[in-house]
Amino acid sequence: MKPTGRVLRRVRRACFLAAALLVVAALVVPQVAKAANDPDADRPITWSGQASASAIIGTADSKGGVLPVQQPLFAAFPDAGSQWDANSQYARASTYYPGPTGTGGLALVCGQVFTQIFNAQRVPPALEPPVCNPAPPFPTVVEADSTTPDARTDGSQVIGQGYPLTITTTSAVAHADRVSVYSDAVIGSVNLTGTPALPAQALAFRKSAAAILHGPAAAAAVTPQAADNSTLHIDSAVAHTKQIYDNSGALLVTASSTLNGVSLFGGIIQIASIKSDSTSHTDGNGIAEHSEHFTLGGVSVAGQPAAIDKDGVHVGSSSSSAKPLTDALNAALAGAQAKITLASTSGDVNSSDPKTVTSEVQGLNFYIERFLEIPNATDTYFATFTLGVAGTRASASQARNSDNQQQDAGGIGGVSTPPGTGSSAAAPDLGSPSGAEGVLGTPGTPGSFNSTTTRSSRPRVLGSRLGSLRELEADLVGATISHRFDLLYLACAIAFVGVCLSSRLLVPRPRRVE
Repeated sequence: MKPTGRVLRRVRRACFLAAALLVVAALVVPQVAKAANDPDADRPITWSGQASASAIIGTADSKGGVLPVQQPLFAAFPDAGSQWDANSQYARASTYYPGPTGTGGLALVCGQVFTQIFNAQRVPPALEPPVCNPAPPFPTVVEADSTTPDARTDGSQVIGQGYPLTITTTSAVAHADRVSVYSDAVIGSVNLTGTPALPAQALAFRKSAAAILHGPAAAAAVTPQAADNSTLHIDSAVAHTKQIYDNSGALLVTASSTLNGVSLFGGIIQIASIKSDSTSHTDGNGIAEHSEHFTLGGVSVAGQPAAIDKDGVHVGSSSSSAKPLTDALNAALAGAQAKITLASTSGDVNSSDPKTVTSEVQGLNFYIERFLEIPNATDTYFATFTLGVAGTRASASQARNSDNQQQDAGGIGGVSTPPGTGSSAAAPDLGSPSGAEGVLGTPGTPGSFNSTTTRSSRPRVLGSRLGSLRELEADLVGATISHRFDLLYLACAIAFVGVCLSSRLLVPRPRRVE
C-alpha cells in the first residue's frame, strides 16, 4: 500500500477512537464537574456541625459578685471554634479569647462612645469622619466566613507582661468554605503568679515531702525556688477544630486540645501532658458515632508518681511514704483553699430525624479561693481554671439533596422556584467549649449546640418522576444534559469524518500486475 493509503487509514482510526472517547466523556465528565461545582449536591438536606476547643479556660469572681453580670472575668487561651451548615460556614481561632463581651467591646466603644464624643455637632468639621469605622477586630482573634475564607494572626507577642497572667502567643489560623472548615490556635508559655501566701505554702510542702522521702537532713536543705510563686505554668498549648465530609458521605466533626509542661500550685504538682479529643460522626442514616478521650501523662507530686480523679490528687508509690505524702499534699491544698479534680467525658446519639451526635470532654479543674480585705470590696475571691476542654456536635437528616432532585434554576416550563434564603451575615456566637451565651465559660459544662439549618429547596420540575425519566427530567432542568449533547455532537462529527475517509473515492485501487 502506498504512503497515502497508510496515512488515511491512521487518520480514520484516530477519528473513530476520538469519537469513542468523547462518548465516554459525555457520560462521565458532566457528573464529575457537577459534583466539583456543588459540594452540597449529595449531602443531607438538613445538616449542621459545631466544634469548640480550649486548652485553658479561666474565670474569676467573688462570692458577692465583682460586677452584676455572670462571669465578669473570662479568658480562653488558646481557643478554637467552628460552625458549619448547609447555608453558612464560620471558623474562629484565638491565641487569647476574652469571650463575646470582650471581642464586642471594641465595636461597642466605636459605635456608642466615640460617636458621642466625636459627634458632628460637637467637633470641628475637620474631625467629622468616623474615628473607627468599621471597628477594628480584637487583635488576638481571627474569623473566617463566606466573605473571608482564610484569616490568621501575624507574628508572636507577649500578653500581660508585668501582670499576674502572662501569655506568649504564637499563631491563630482559621479557614471556612463549602469543602471544609477548620481552626488552629497555638501559644507558648503561660504563667500565673499566686497570692503572697503561696510561696510560703509551697516551700512548706516541699520541706515536708523531703522529710517524708529522705529524712530531716534533706528537709533542711530545701530552699525557696522561683516556681513557688506560680499558681499555674504551662510550657505550650494547642487548640484545634475541623469539620469535613468524609469518603462515606458522613459529616465528621473533630475538636482537640493539648497542653505540655503543666505545673500547678507552686510547682508541687507536675503534669507532662494533657490531651483532650472529641469526635462526632454521622450521615443521618446508618453512621452515628462519637468518641471522647482525656489523657493525663506523667503526673507527679514531689517527684513521686501520682494520679488525679474526681476526688482529687493521689500520690501512688510502692513505698510506705505514699500515704503520708498524700496527706501532706491535701493539707497544703486545704490551707490554700485549693482543689484539683478531674471532670468526666460523655457522648450521646439522638436517633430522631435529623440524627444528632454529641461528644464532650470537660477537662481538669483547678479551683482556688482567698478571702481578701479590700477597702469597700472585702470578700472571698475565687478563680477556676479548666485545662483541656473539647466538644463536638454533628447533625444530619436521612433525606439527601440528590434524593429530591434539587437542581439549579432552569428555562423550561413547569419549573417552580421557591424564594431563596441567603446565609446570615452575622457570625454565629460559638462562645466557648464550656458553655454557650448565658453560661459562657462555666467549667465542666459542655457547649450548647442547638443550631439546625434546613437547606433551601432548589428549582424543581412539577409532576411525577419514575425510573430513568427522573434523571432525564432533572438534567433538562439543569445544564448537565446540554454539556453531554455538546460532547455527543462533536463525537458524531468526528465519526462522520472517519466514515468519509473510508470512502473508496479517497482510497486508491490497487493496480494489477501482469
